[in-house]
Amino acid sequence: MNKIKAILPTLNLLIETCNDGVRGFHSAAEAIDNPQYRRLFNQFSQQRLRFASTLSRLIVTYGGQPEIGETPILAATHRNWLGLRAYFSTNTTRAVLDECERGESVAVTNYRRALADDLPEAIRSIVHEQFSIVQSTYERIRALRDLAT
Repeated sequence: MNKIKAILPTLNLLIETCNDGVRGFHSAAEAIDNPQYRRLFNQFSQQRLRFASTLSRLIVTYGGQPEIGETPILAATHRNWLGLRAYFSTNTTRAVLDECERGESVAVTNYRRALADDLPEAIRSIVHEQFSIVQSTYERIRALRDLAT
């Protein structure tokens, strides 16, 4: 139990990170004109929802309680996403991809930090699997951004 208490902040930060991704990719899908990108962003949004759910279940399985509700960090992030919606209103593919890349860069950083923690092996395995997908998503968005004019 002490071990899970020590890693709760890390796991809750990853849940917040995933929830930010859910909102961000959803906003990007609403803002972009390209139907292929819209589908892709909606897929990424659903993926992050699954990641957050998996992490929440892990916390409960190990006897912890995931943070629910708007923490000050989550509230600030939500306000940032509202600001991004205004940014997205420019509705240019490049602007949307720039913001998605920025958000994914933060996600990659948060997952790297989590993997630097002393996580139980079962949790580390799941976090590492999610990290690999987040990093791949970041690279894919960066490549799409580089192609956008």
